[in-house]
Amino acid sequence: MRHALLTLVTMLLLAASALAAEPDVATIVKKMKQGLQGPDNAIRLSTLKVDSNGATTAEWNLAQANGTANGARWMLTVVMAPPGAKGMAFLDRQKAHQTSTLKYAYLPATKRVMEFNPVQGYDSFFGTDFTYQDLGFVALGGGGEKLIGTETHEGKQVYKLEDHPIDSPYYSKVVSYVLTDTMLPV
Repeated sequence: MRHALLTLVTMLLLAASALAAEPDVATIVKKMKQGLQGPDNAIRLSTLKVDSNGATTAEWNLAQANGTANGARWMLTVVMAPPGAKGMAFLDRQKAHQTSTLKYAYLPATKRVMEFNPVQGYDSFFGTDFTYQDLGFVALGGGGEKLIGTETHEGKQVYKLEDHPIDSPYYSKVVSYVLTDTMLPV
């Protein structure tokens, strides 16, 4: 009887420590957003590659800066190369305590700034498979996310999150897979 009780207590302690090791949804979303949006008040360089049929068809070097000013968070993405795309820019603004953002794009060929409404944020980013929404502030983080569980996705351990965005014109449900080791989305 003592042996069975000791085994049961050990199993419960192991299960409790495994549950405690898994972060909560707010932590997962916060770390994922930090990875995608970069550190606050920083500049970073990245490469956007467009692949088609296994080959890279376009490769753009981007510079991205973000910071806070006038009661809002701002993120500016500028294409640095290739020469044919150089100078194209995208600006995203998110006011404090709001999940929606206001987006602007600049096209050097026309020397014009376009303002996007929330629906247009889902348009293609300069003809790629990315949307303007993909390159701006991460929409998750309103508090409605649920951790569905941990699973293997494309051979990697991921957290599966589910969200039901209130103000999305396109999606009633969003499922995100976040790597358990880096907290970046897949």
